[in-house]
Amino acid sequence: MCHSVSLDRLLRALAEESHTILLWLDVAQDVPAERLAEVRALAESDLDGSRRIHVLLVGLPRLRVEL
Repeated sequence: MCHSVSLDRLLRALAEESHTILLWLDVAQDVPAERLAEVRALAESDLDGSRRIHVLLVGLPRLRVEL
């Protein structure tokens, strides 16, 4: 629950400012599928009509198959 409160605060702060976050995940092929789904949901967060969080997944070719 604590994480969701912090995330909520972050999303509100992003909505108030014109900041953008780049979340870079290296070795992303080792990230569990459920975590990737959470990252996707975060990236699809629509704040005031614009997406403020961008995700870059870096990994081995098998990452493409897993996505």
